[in-house]
Amino acid sequence: MVNKWKALEVARKLARTERYQTVYAQEKLHLRIFENDMDLSYLQFFFLDYVSFYHNLFVDLALKKIDERVFENEIYEDSYVYYKNHKKEDKQEKNQRPQDINTKDTYNNSTRWVFKRNTPKK
Repeated sequence: MVNKWKALEVARKLARTERYQTVYAQEKLHLRIFENDMDLSYLQFFFLDYVSFYHNLFVDLALKKIDERVFENEIYEDSYVYYKNHKKEDKQEKNQRPQDINTKDTYNNSTRWVFKRNTPKK
């Protein structure tokens, strides 16, 4: 029996390769990595997850958001993605917090121009 953790380690290494990154980047051309489109196995899901994971890291590297040192160790890669996702969640929470809204002021400000009176010109 194949060791599950060893298989995931190999999937992660393959997902990082230029070949699968190119296929992932060109998925709009409907290039298929697997013969089956439906009912993906556990390993296939993890492989696709890792391909997406590395794609995002390589995009951030190209945009100079990170340094190549992140790729020295898998712990650095995981830590950066965790930090990035956590930062994004914090920003979304901040934007979604309800503000103290005075509905009367909001109503008056938003409808002031819609119901503007026509005053006769002199």
